Amino acid sequence: MVNHMKIYQLKDVFVPVGLPEVTFVKRPNLERSVLSWELSEAKHLLIFGPSKSGKTTLWKKYVPSTKVIKIPCNATKKIEDVYSEILYELNSFYESERTQSSGKNSAVAAELQSIIGIGTGKISGSLGSISSLSDKQVRVSEPVLGSNLVIRFLKPSKKIIILEDFHYVNSDFKFALSEDLKAFSDEKCPWILVGVQHKTSGLLSYNLDLSQRISELPVEGFSDENLQKIIRPIHKLN
Repeated sequence: MVNHMKIYQLKDVFVPVGLPEVTFVKRPNLERSVLSWELSEAKHLLIFGPSKSGKTTLWKKYVPSTKVIKIPCNATKKIEDVYSEILYELNSFYESERTQSSGKNSAVAAELQSIIGIGTGKISGSLGSISSLSDKQVRVSEPVLGSNLVIRFLKPSKKIIILEDFHYVNSDFKFALSEDLKAFSDEKCPWILVGVQHKTSGLLSYNLDLSQRISELPVEGFSDENLQKIIRPIHKLN
C-alpha cells in the first residue's frame, strides 16, 4: 500500500502569530454567530471565554486585517488613551489613502491632521508631534477627545475597532466605554471586545441600553472531537 501521508513543517503547525491554517478547526455554532453579527452592521461583538480557546483566531478568520484597528488593553489604560490610538491609526490610514487618490478621503485626512496637529495637549501628547497643514489655521476651541470626535473620522473609514485583552481594563474604563458604545452603535461603527469570561461578560451591567446593541459570543473550550482534529495533523509529522 502506498503511503500518502503528508509531511508538515513544525512552523506550519505551531503558529506563533497569525492564523493556524493546518490546525484550524471550524466550530459551526461560532461561525453562525459571527456571520449573524456581520449582517447586523451596527452591533458590537463581545467575545469571551477561557484563555487559548480560539477567541482571537475566530475574529481574525472573518474580519480582514485591512479593516481592523487593533488595540491591546491593560490595567492602566484609559478610554482617552484608546481614542488617541484610534485617531493616530486613522490619521495614518487617511494619509495613505490621500497619496493614492483625491476627493473625500483627502479632505478627511487634512481635517484629521489639522485636529491632531493643533489640538489639545492630551491628543498631541499621546500621538506625537504632527505639523498642521497651514500655519494660518486657528481653532476657536480645542477639540474634545471623546466618542463624537472619533466617530467623525471612524465612520467614513469603515474600520472596526478590536479591543484585545478587555478583561484587564478597570471599572472606570468599562463604565466610560459602555456609555460611548451606544453612540458608536447608533452611527454603525462596530467594535469587537475580546477577553476572558469572568471579567468580560459583565459589560452589560454598566449600561442596560447596550442589550440590543451588542452580541455576546461565548467561546467554550475545545471538545474531544475538536482536539482530535487539531492533533491529527501533528501526528503526520512522525
